[in-house]
Amino acid sequence: IDYRRMDAERMEFGEGAFDKAVSFCVIEHFEDDVLVLGNIARALRPGGRLVLSADSLSNPEVRPAEREAHRRRYAVRTFYTEEVLREKLGRAGLELVRTRYILTAPLTLALVRLSWKLDNLPRAVEPLAAAAKVALGIFGRPASALAERRSGRTDSGLTILAVARKPQ
Repeated sequence: IDYRRMDAERMEFGEGAFDKAVSFCVIEHFEDDVLVLGNIARALRPGGRLVLSADSLSNPEVRPAEREAHRRRYAVRTFYTEEVLREKLGRAGLELVRTRYILTAPLTLALVRLSWKLDNLPRAVEPLAAAAKVALGIFGRPASALAERRSGRTDSGLTILAVARKPQ
């Protein structure tokens, strides 16, 4: 494995350099996400795959004010849905193969809201916030996983997972 650090908007990889590419919760932060996706498409060989995740916040229970606060705090430029992904990937020369929303259950949204509150606590209480996040991870993850299995929601979520491919 060869790790390289570079600006995704100016990637230096040649045509067809890779069979696969991975992007986890990154694409939503770029000013020109279609350019980045195009660079990935160029670097993939024909038939190559891109696996990505992105902030969606498409769950209808997410309030507009929460979406806007998340956008500002975490520098999110685009919230992705299946339709947005399909359009942007198509413009970049990639085909959307499949998607799946995760973090779909009401309990998961409640736990995420709690984590947002912890992120907004003053610096003076950072050790307390860190301990609360550890507890949230220990106790919240199993509860959230169970709630997710029972959710049944497939049309929206807090995050979207996708697989795309470069046409042959």
